[in-house]
Amino acid sequence: MTKTINKVMSVIVAVAVVMMLGMSSLAAANYTISITRPANDKASHTYKAYQIFTGDLYNNGTSTTLINLQAGSNLDLAGLKTQLGLAATATVADVVNKLNNISEAEAAKKIQASVKETPAPLQAVSGTDLTTTISNVPGPGYYLVTDTIDRTSTEPDGLQGAVSSFMLQILGENTAVTVNAKTDVPTMDKVIDEGTGVTANTASLGDSVPFKITSKVPDTSKYNRYWFKVSDVLCKGLTFNNDLAITVGSKTLVKDTDYTLTTSTDTSTGKTTIDIVFKDFKQYTKDSDITITYSATLNDDADRTKTGNDNVAKLIFSNDPNHTYTGDNPNDNTVTGETPDKRTVTYTTGIAVQKVDENGHPLPGATFKITGTKLDRVATFATTFTVDNTSGTYYKLKDGTYTTTPADSTTESLYESTTVKYKKTEGTTFADASNSGTTMTLEKTTDSTGYVSFEGLAAGTYTITEEAAPSGYKKSDKVYELVIDSTPTLTSPGWTISYGNGASAGLTIDTNNVNTDGPILYTFEVENVKGHDLPVTGGIGTTVYYTGGSVLLLAGVTLLIAKKRNAKTEEKSAS
Repeated sequence: MTKTINKVMSVIVAVAVVMMLGMSSLAAANYTISITRPANDKASHTYKAYQIFTGDLYNNGTSTTLINLQAGSNLDLAGLKTQLGLAATATVADVVNKLNNISEAEAAKKIQASVKETPAPLQAVSGTDLTTTISNVPGPGYYLVTDTIDRTSTEPDGLQGAVSSFMLQILGENTAVTVNAKTDVPTMDKVIDEGTGVTANTASLGDSVPFKITSKVPDTSKYNRYWFKVSDVLCKGLTFNNDLAITVGSKTLVKDTDYTLTTSTDTSTGKTTIDIVFKDFKQYTKDSDITITYSATLNDDADRTKTGNDNVAKLIFSNDPNHTYTGDNPNDNTVTGETPDKRTVTYTTGIAVQKVDENGHPLPGATFKITGTKLDRVATFATTFTVDNTSGTYYKLKDGTYTTTPADSTTESLYESTTVKYKKTEGTTFADASNSGTTMTLEKTTDSTGYVSFEGLAAGTYTITEEAAPSGYKKSDKVYELVIDSTPTLTSPGWTISYGNGASAGLTIDTNNVNTDGPILYTFEVENVKGHDLPVTGGIGTTVYYTGGSVLLLAGVTLLIAKKRNAKTEEKSAS
């Protein structure tokens, strides 16, 4: 009998048997079976205890055993005989002997296939507790404890669990028996790999963001095969660079030989799913490190608001050792578990410049240049006006701005035309910065509202200079050095900005954009004044100077000639 107990004990999930030293105290005892699961198993389990065999306790002075075995209330003895290929006349002792002569796994499965649900088995639900107790166990014997997971849970960690393999255990002299559930639940982590792993960072458009996923090989010894799949979802603003690399322990895995890689894009959301399915996962040694690396580029669809650009990964794994698995790709969610989502976020921001005159009126047509080491590709939001006499609602003023107010007799002199109408168009354009040694530059011209924006910037130091002023104005000679910093988290970019060269111009945050879902822009003004240079060559002013100078020169020449003539006349008179 001891042989039977030892064999079946290592095969079942959380089973237990209650045993007493004396039958006389049996009725008064309150037997319990407690199942303890691993701390990283977050699923809600339901444990059921089935009475398989009952018997009498016998103590030989040194140990206690169970004798006179009989079929328990939850065992279909005839069905178990059939499962074992025994005749209907076989005794319980014959059944036990047969169980001794087959494998542990086979014995456990045949017992499980022969249980009855009537009377109802004892059961308990774990919830969030790591230790679950089944109370009111009726007496000594062998009990089969089964384990199921609540797969309807809506909790984030609801499927982070595994079912125990079935186990039979005899209860000893104590009325309370604790069984450790034989489960191994894998874990997974994901970071942005910037030397030290972080869950949030900043990047410029066009930057490559490096990711690293780590895990360990769980105990797969109880499974016939083991499914192990990583599913990673990139938001619309991140483009997979197809540079996946995987190692397990010291082995570098080969695509299509050791794993399959599948990518798919949802046309409605623009999100891309990367599925990595490991082949023949049982070949790997328990506790070996698993490392997955790849990168994604922050593209033109990047979210430039406080929401950021996220990347969400999870691990899907086998979690029922009593199931017979086929293939490598998980295709049955009733026998799989999932780790909680691991999320990373990449933020990007921008700078906006408004060009104004000395009276604060916006000036279109000024060209600004941005320079920085974090530049790659820049988005610019601009407002443009095109002639559209049919559906246009704007008129152009002589100062380059636009209005929807028609001219009247008192204002028509301010209008470039009182009949030509314009249509307003707003949109974003993209441009690649040019490389200049270790820095990159980009030039943009202010739109009709006087604004120019440089969007899609990472934390870093940037300089902005005015390269050309609007016609009739002097350009600013100031160099604006702006330092953008960030303390990003999964919920906030934590942007800050300051002047790096001590300038004190009115740098402000565009609060309308910060408090809505629009791009986060740091806005400041650059003032231009009317030009005061001398008029160009050929203008009326220099003509005056030229004419005056000619008169003086002519008078001087005339006087010199007159003096020379008088001298010659005096010489002739003397002779």
